Amino acid sequence: MRTTRLIFLVVLLAGLTLSACGQSSSSPPVKRAHSRWTIQTSLKSGARLVGISCPSDTFCVAGDGNTVKQTNDGGKTWTVDRVAASYSVYDESCAANYVCRGIGSRGGNYIYFLSEVSGSTWVPVSGKIAEQGVVGVDAISCPSTSECVAVGAAAPGGNANHYPVWTSSNLSATGTSQVSIWKRSEISFPNLGITGGLQAVSCPSARVCYTVSDFYQDGAAFFKSSSGGASWRPVAIKHVAKLSTASLESLTFKSVSCPTSEACTLVGLTRSNDLFILQTKDGGTSWRWTVELGARGPSFNGRSPIVSCASAAVCVVVDNYTTFLTANGREKWVNEYEPRADGLIESLSCPTSRECFATASRVVLINDAVASLGAGRILTFSEVPSP
Repeated sequence: MRTTRLIFLVVLLAGLTLSACGQSSSSPPVKRAHSRWTIQTSLKSGARLVGISCPSDTFCVAGDGNTVKQTNDGGKTWTVDRVAASYSVYDESCAANYVCRGIGSRGGNYIYFLSEVSGSTWVPVSGKIAEQGVVGVDAISCPSTSECVAVGAAAPGGNANHYPVWTSSNLSATGTSQVSIWKRSEISFPNLGITGGLQAVSCPSARVCYTVSDFYQDGAAFFKSSSGGASWRPVAIKHVAKLSTASLESLTFKSVSCPTSEACTLVGLTRSNDLFILQTKDGGTSWRWTVELGARGPSFNGRSPIVSCASAAVCVVVDNYTTFLTANGREKWVNEYEPRADGLIESLSCPTSRECFATASRVVLINDAVASLGAGRILTFSEVPSP
């Protein structure tokens, strides 16, 4: 993983009473809310952070590859967790404070599941899955201290007819280094020319999980499990105003957040590179659709846009430099534009309706292209929606 300096952005969202399902619309960004940014100094620099998980408003972990940064006081101070020699961690999910699992690799060649153990060390908790480039694990969600679901892609170069899923239900809540059993299953589809995979997963409970693929393939992009990841069924995205089947097939899905068993928000990009937001509050029976035209600016981060919902009523979407907030009683999203000097947002976790934490990397642009990633810093963000 490339070593760079980092910005760790701590976002504090104050006074939000928000709604997860806005009216279907396709419009320019709405009026920006009043905002205030302040610089923090508790985590000044280091390698690029690519994932973050915050089970509470005080505890967060974020991996930079060879180490994992950790805070237990809401970002006032950060410590460094060790990672077992030759291993790296690039995505994490914490079911509770100090009970975290991760996805990583050994020597950059083989994918492993890792776990935080006593003494603030991360160790492998399974044998190797496969060599990177043949099978990839892209995301992990742990709804309880003993259960996790991970998703990814098989044969990213094509010639695959399934999406891989890994589940484990016997993880130690106290974090031991014993080998855990991960079971692999598949979500099949009749398309041998697929080049994508499962992009994100969100498990609001030990039984219910949702996952989204990169593209709308063979009539499906969104899947639900009611068996803790053991089996899956496609969830139709239909009856959406101003969203035709042809338009749906042109979408690129990036992220999903499901705070309850029925409420989910999906985000991604249209063919014209505009941000789209799809929301359901009834498990996919009905949907609302929003497109934010011209809001995202130049695209530098392949992980964006990203969504995190603290509850069915509170959702936040970040897209490169822009933050979108759901607002109670509004039919559109509140748009808060982040100063570009503050960094490019790369990951997001909202543990409560008032706090979000995000990782960001400062960039130096030349002709709208990234010339370099600069020194890092922490920002605190307070947001009060306009009346």
